[in-house]
Amino acid sequence: MREIIKEFLDNTSNFNFIADRSESDLQFELGYFFRNKKKLENIRFEYQFKDFYEKDKILKKEADICVLNGDTVDTCIEIKLLKENSGITNFFASCFEDICYLVQLKKGGVIGHGYFILVCASTKAIESSNKSTGSRFWKGASKRNAKSNFKGTRLSDYTINDLPNETSWKHEKLRSLVKTDNALDSLAEKRIEYLYRSNKNTEYAFCIVEL
Repeated sequence: MREIIKEFLDNTSNFNFIADRSESDLQFELGYFFRNKKKLENIRFEYQFKDFYEKDKILKKEADICVLNGDTVDTCIEIKLLKENSGITNFFASCFEDICYLVQLKKGGVIGHGYFILVCASTKAIESSNKSTGSRFWKGASKRNAKSNFKGTRLSDYTINDLPNETSWKHEKLRSLVKTDNALDSLAEKRIEYLYRSNKNTEYAFCIVEL
């Protein structure tokens, strides 16, 4: 599945004028690609894991895209689109929430595979010199600069201090999860690594975190 997702992300025609489009656009474009190009029939959007909600620490109610195999969820995908006007600190915390949500679903045995996709329509946001704790995990390694040896910070090293100020951040469950020892051990070797793509109508970067 990773290679199928990457095939979609590699195709710049799927991302023309990406800075003017929405996150929902990407979700439906990817779903269309799965169904019509890859013949994956059972595609669900905003899928609810109703039997899993009884666990009060679950981070989200719906998943962006799920690919079902019979009655089981083979693949669950969360997508984020970073645009120039995004609130960077809160945006990256929301990205981390999506990743942790996939970790919860995987550990709970309700999905077979999880993928977090980050598409950056504003590449300057991931190339800036901003060193705030809330953004350092998202600089990542880049294939644009072959001389760069930076491998990105391990996502399992995320701490409570990397989240936005508590008074302005509503995701109390995420704060609790990040504070819990060993809660995110499965992220120990997961890092952000960007690939850049462009054509005459667009430039963007993307990364895939596989869980």
